[in-house]
Formats: sequence, structure tokens, C-alpha cells
Amino acid sequence: ELPSWLPRYIVSGLEAEGRLVRRDGRLALPEHSVDLDGGEETRRRLAGLFERIADAGLEGYSADARDEQDLVEAALERDLLIRLGDSLVSTDEMASVAADRLRNRFGTEGFRLGEMRDALGVSRKIALFWAEHLDASGVTRREGDLRYLRV
Repeated sequence: ELPSWLPRYIVSGLEAEGRLVRRDGRLALPEHSVDLDGGEETRRRLAGLFERIADAGLEGYSADARDEQDLVEAALERDLLIRLGDSLVSTDEMASVAADRLRNRFGTEGFRLGEMRDALGVSRKIALFWAEHLDASGVTRREGDLRYLRV
């Protein structure tokens, strides 16, 4: 186990060397810059991203282009998006859609991952991503093989 002071020491050294910079309370590489508060072009790109995420529905969205990945990471850092697994993102609105579908289908009864998959109309892998997110955000709780919606 590393001593608690070591990461602060390393980050401090990288900042002193100019290899890391702080921007708005976040650490970044000096050459990395995605300003979500920037001009019309950024707002247009962000609106397009949210449109593509909405079109993906509960399947989640995967950013392929490098410049879009930077936009996705910046939005994730600001809690504008949620991460599903390693490579997919979605929105809080889609998480609400998932929770509403589960609530309409199961109410207060417990459900298994396969039943969740069927209710959401997604693959088992995607259902597992949603299950993990909904558990972590407190929407559901897991007891053995069953999940329950919190009231």
C-alpha cells in the first residue's frame, strides 16, 4: 500500500515541471483543453452529442472519433453524462427511462438480470451496465440474485 502523501507529492512535482496543470479545480495535461462553456461551436457539438446519445436510447452511446471522446470526457467530468461500463455513456434522463420501465413492470417485486434485460429491451451486457449504475445511484438495491426498486 502506498503512503497517503505519495500521490500528492507526485502531482505536485508534475505541476512544478509543467507536465500537469489545474483548470477549474481539475488536473489536466497542458495541451488538453475542452471548454464546455465556450462559444457557439462547442454548444453545437454538445447538442449534437446529446442528440446522438438520445438516439442510442437505453443501448448507450459509444464515442468513436477522438475529438468526440474529448467532449464526452469533459461532459463526464462535469456530471452531464453517466458512464455505462468502459466504453458507453448515457444521460440521467435515460436512467430515469430505465427506472420507469422497471417500476412499471415490477413495482415493488424483485427481478433478476434476465428479467431486467427483457423489460429494458437490451442485451444482457447492457442490462448489467444499467443494473450496476442503478444500484450505485441508489435507484435499486441488490439482494442475492434479485434487485428491488427503492421506494
